[in-house]
Amino acid sequence: MLKNETVRQTVQQKLYELETIFTEAAVPMFVVDKNHKISHFNRACEILTGFAADEMIGTDNQWKAFYSNKRPVLADLIVDNASEAQIAGYYGTKLSAPAYENGGYTAEDYFPDLGEEGKWLYFTAAPVKDKHGTTIAAVETLQDISEKKKAARRMRESERHYRMLLEFVPYPIVVYDREGKVSYINPAFTRTFGWSLDEIFGKLVPFVPQDLDQETRDLIKRFYRERSLKRYETRRLAKDGTVLDVVMWATAFSRYDLDPDEIFVLLRDITEEKRIAAHNRTIMRISIALHEHPDLESLMDYISSEVKQLLDTEGALVLLYDEIKEDIFFLGASYDDSDTEERVREARFSLDQVLAGKVIKTGKPAIDNRADQQPQYRERDRILGYTTRRLAVVPIKSEGRIIGALCGINKKMGRFDDN
Repeated sequence: MLKNETVRQTVQQKLYELETIFTEAAVPMFVVDKNHKISHFNRACEILTGFAADEMIGTDNQWKAFYSNKRPVLADLIVDNASEAQIAGYYGTKLSAPAYENGGYTAEDYFPDLGEEGKWLYFTAAPVKDKHGTTIAAVETLQDISEKKKAARRMRESERHYRMLLEFVPYPIVVYDREGKVSYINPAFTRTFGWSLDEIFGKLVPFVPQDLDQETRDLIKRFYRERSLKRYETRRLAKDGTVLDVVMWATAFSRYDLDPDEIFVLLRDITEEKRIAAHNRTIMRISIALHEHPDLESLMDYISSEVKQLLDTEGALVLLYDEIKEDIFFLGASYDDSDTEERVREARFSLDQVLAGKVIKTGKPAIDNRADQQPQYRERDRILGYTTRRLAVVPIKSEGRIIGALCGINKKMGRFDDN
């Protein structure tokens, strides 16, 4: 008898300890028996729901803690051995796949009737089975994730405002992740360089000119050391191959405490500014040099050299139209290669042999960025001993008549454009 009494007391003590653990557990929990009556409702659950255990235990009012109208809670469905489809009928996409081998489920939902402002809960329910595997109860645990949801909403709002701000910045902006892959570009970037976000998201932007590859690598190393880049002037390629002069600024930042650094780069296209400034300087130099070149041919050579420098080409020519012979000759020439320059001075061409002939006939400027693929110009290149790949030609007018043309040959970087 004494031994049995000792065992009984030990069992009672263990049950008391378990009851205490359940009651004082920090995680809100309640248990529903096979008759859908609440058998346990711990203190954390009281705090979360605002219902006292005394008024809940022994009742089937578990729904009152979460809903305004009577309906089964997840634990009720587990007790009834409801199928996944039946459970999904109540929770839809908020239900996760079976979380436990014994048939438990998890879900996440917003409960507008819980508390003053409603609460977001992450909850699980699992069956309690006897030794024969029969479900005799279900335990449901609850976790208030309202603050987490609010933080996520604030983050989404912040992200939306952040993107909205960048959408309206008039200068190209590209944001890279820590691996240097594109995570965002604004509309101004697309307008300036031609790529859309879909084309380059998660990739490197292929806009570094080949001759600037090493300079760019060195610049990136410097950026990672200093974490910022202040006004740096360089060149970048547009999608169509156009070379743009740009000024860029960059900084590393993290929008949220737990996020890895992103790299924010702002660029400004200064191509037109530099072109206008270069034009003005060229005109000024030519004006100053006029008195130094009283000989017309010498002056045309000087103008050709200035145009060559201005356009960054391998050569530049001043061509005049001989109305008597009805052909073209070169009054001024400037080439990187002096032998070509000498051959040009001795050459004459009919209007049909060169693009300048078309310009003189029509009075309209012309560009050909595929001149080496035009069969009608092969004789011209054979005579000059030089391959002409790209041409830009504008007419020269005097007293309302077209008397010749000014020509830029083989742009060193990129293609000729209408500017």
